[in-house]
Amino acid sequence: MNGFAGDELGIIKDCEIGLTTNEPRFSLYVFSTNRTTGTITQVVGSPFLCTSAGADTPGQMVFSPDGKHLMLSIGSVPAIQVIDFLTTLASGVLTQVAGSPFVTPTAIGLYVAVSPNGNFVFGAAIDGPVVAFTRNSTTGALTSVAGSPFGAVDNAPRTISVSPDGKHLYVASGNGVTSPGIRTYSINQTTGALALLQTILNPSDNGNNAAVTPNGAYVYVTSGTSIRIYARDSGNGLLTASGSA
Repeated sequence: MNGFAGDELGIIKDCEIGLTTNEPRFSLYVFSTNRTTGTITQVVGSPFLCTSAGADTPGQMVFSPDGKHLMLSIGSVPAIQVIDFLTTLASGVLTQVAGSPFVTPTAIGLYVAVSPNGNFVFGAAIDGPVVAFTRNSTTGALTSVAGSPFGAVDNAPRTISVSPDGKHLYVASGNGVTSPGIRTYSINQTTGALALLQTILNPSDNGNNAAVTPNGAYVYVTSGTSIRIYARDSGNGLLTASGSA
């Protein structure tokens, strides 16, 4: 564990996950957790070396809702790696799904989000638009959605969040771009295609994070040293400013 420098941390069932910044490659640390004491123990095979040509630093990781697959974005590499998490735990060997990594047209600082039903995977990068994939729940393979990527390159998304009902995607963009603020997209429940519904511009926004409350009633967006609060219409997904904190 010496030299562990976690950039991302996630918990799925009884496992805690950490990513290290061992450039130009990075490792995936997996720990089992004791529910009674809270202590953690590395699983067999951990840390798992995650290697990809040209990879520099880990970006973001997110689990599929069923816990089968772990999706990783990798620094400046235009791709999403999908790891067969259950097989990796059972074998002690890092196992990517067939076809991984899955290439995207955008790269730097890729953020990843998965729909609540696990059918769709979305990615957004600082230097590009939003990409969308369908996900095979059995194999974990990703397939680009027709029409992807969506949105203008200069929107410079910083983070993305899917509503709990899976109907809408919220994309926050920050300072230093032509149009900082938050954008609302509808998600086609059959194809995963995105359609822009609303753009709320706030020139002073950092827009580093956007989060939807578990009941889907509000969306919170960081803005400098404050947090902007938006009420969300559960029917059409549109946002209305309701204050800040």
